[in-house]
Amino acid sequence: MRKRRTTIRKRGSLIFFAVLLFCSSVPVYGQEETDAVQEEAPAELSSDVPREGGAVSQEETSAESSTEVMKESEAVSQEEASAESSLEVPKESEEASLDELSTELSEESPEESEEVSLEAYQGAREMQEPVYRVLYQAHAQSHGWMDWTSEGEWAGTMGQSKRLEALNIKVVKEGENPGRSAEPLQGAITYRAHCQTYGWQEPVSDGNTAGMTDQAKRLEAIEISLTGELAKEYDIYYQVHAASFGDLGWAKNGERAGSEGYGKSIEAIRLLLVKKGSPEAPAQSGRSFLSPTRKGTVTYTSHVQSYGWLDTVADGAVSGTQGQAKRMEAFRIYLANPRDENGRELAGSIEYQAHAQSHGWMNWQTEGKVAGTEGEAKRLEAIRIRLTGEMEERYDVWYRVHCATWGSLGWAKNGEVAGTVGYHKAVESLEIRILPKGSDGYPQDKPASLEQEKIGALSVSAGVSGQGGTLAAGNGGIVGNAGQGRALETIQLQMESGNGRYEGSIAYKTANTKDGWGGEVTDGARSGKPGSGLEAVEIRLTGELSVYADVYYRGCVRGLGWLGWAKNGQAAGTSGSGLSIEALQVVIQPKTAPAPVGDAGAFWVSLGEFKITGYCGGACCNGHWLGTTASGAVPAEGRTIAVAPSLIPYGTRVRIEGINSIFTAEDTGGFANRNPRQIDVFYADHGRALQSGVSYREIWVQR
Repeated sequence: MRKRRTTIRKRGSLIFFAVLLFCSSVPVYGQEETDAVQEEAPAELSSDVPREGGAVSQEETSAESSTEVMKESEAVSQEEASAESSLEVPKESEEASLDELSTELSEESPEESEEVSLEAYQGAREMQEPVYRVLYQAHAQSHGWMDWTSEGEWAGTMGQSKRLEALNIKVVKEGENPGRSAEPLQGAITYRAHCQTYGWQEPVSDGNTAGMTDQAKRLEAIEISLTGELAKEYDIYYQVHAASFGDLGWAKNGERAGSEGYGKSIEAIRLLLVKKGSPEAPAQSGRSFLSPTRKGTVTYTSHVQSYGWLDTVADGAVSGTQGQAKRMEAFRIYLANPRDENGRELAGSIEYQAHAQSHGWMNWQTEGKVAGTEGEAKRLEAIRIRLTGEMEERYDVWYRVHCATWGSLGWAKNGEVAGTVGYHKAVESLEIRILPKGSDGYPQDKPASLEQEKIGALSVSAGVSGQGGTLAAGNGGIVGNAGQGRALETIQLQMESGNGRYEGSIAYKTANTKDGWGGEVTDGARSGKPGSGLEAVEIRLTGELSVYADVYYRGCVRGLGWLGWAKNGQAAGTSGSGLSIEALQVVIQPKTAPAPVGDAGAFWVSLGEFKITGYCGGACCNGHWLGTTASGAVPAEGRTIAVAPSLIPYGTRVRIEGINSIFTAEDTGGFANRNPRQIDVFYADHGRALQSGVSYREIWVQR
């Protein structure tokens, strides 16, 4: 048969015909019978145009009614043709099959013309995907079963303190109502409730009741998920309003919503069925389900001095104390594994480790076990936290601590150290967050940990008078030869850097017996002058290194032995005496760590030769000044000396050549005006004072 086509040359005629075809295929929902005036499509179309919803049965479509509609359609077409003189319908058009029929819209301009095929239109109708929605019904205290609710509306009550006792939930096609059965879906909606007294019930699905309607038991929590093809195309979101807690966060695809362990009822609930990837999906805060050990994705608690175990907190909240000088001693962590896009709970766990006073790093713990100590009064000094399994693949765990002296440190993540190691400072609080991989995380504006290892290794080398080559030592070691009369002439100091160590360097300068102080140098440069003994040194740290570490150093001086420790740029050695340093010891250690053991007198200035005499505390030497010194201190042998205060102020520490003691200027005498360069040494016995006689010795005062 020769193909024929009907051409509609005016837009209005095409629209009319399209509307007529569309109306013949639109399903009618929620009606017991079709309208008496319902227009049907032509009989030839009844097998091609889908009839959705089942509201109008196929038996209601007869060939007779189809023929009538076709006649009406033809009459209208002829009437349009007569009016516009542009519609041409060949006589043979009744014989043409609908598969061969198309419509073509032609305007005056050829470029604007378009052709619309009935076959294409019917195909688009058949390919249109059904849209589903979720319906839910609440059984509330005093109200019983309430009306069905849909798509984001609250079901239940608010502000009435009325508990929810049961729920019905179903998914239907768009346009259906809960009074009609939905067409079979490729999948289901399943849900289970946590009920007062009974706990978690067995799951139910597709409109069956979760909870109890006859025992006055509150619903406390709910889990809802999808299955089958429905779960592949949609996500189910749900949110509850709970007594005392108010609106909790949105849960999704089987996650828990509500609370457990608090005895608090759900009072209202709302649900959303959202196409996967839709921008209309609600944001999740992570606070959809609360329990003493599950208040968010990560829940944690700390054991604090004087308080014991504190209440649990979650997802970035502070656990512990700040500003109270209370040490943390232990902590526990609980993980609520998120679910993937299919509603499956991710595999994996959270592990954590404590660095405790006297114990160092302890064993890794997991799932609520104690990390740290209880009942030992031992401070927690540092922590490490990490994820395992799928959790490690998809998420990062971030954490930071607030510690004594240093306050809040920076954020650590995924097993890094947070806190102090080697600084002897207590952790006082901690915060923990779990964030998806690829998120911005937290700025690394300061270190998350203060560790002795971050200081780096120190190397010290020195050139020695009369000895070829150099002597070398590490951190805390000694270069030189104490007591052998060989002076140090040059030194070189170097700090290891990089690989996570504190940024900064070591700077130093020296004074020699010939030329005095030279300029400052850094990091391995030589300071000093061959052929001239070192008399004094100054050493300091720079940059971040100076913030988190201290440098201590001392010299062994010919004739005086080991002097006290200098620190962070102070002078060590002597001045004005011509006595050389024979050995040098340098220690770099964490700031706040205890200072090295030894006398603090590091740098002594020679005042030259003084007359040295002795006196006792009796009237023979003191007249009526008995029992106390001029400064008010009680005199003590080996400590008290009398001086001219105008030259040596009270409280000054003094070394006297040949006497192995460090004295303090605490007294004065009649000699002070006659001879200020005299010192009287106190003895507890008048006989020993006489035996000391009169001598002339060099003295040094501490600066």
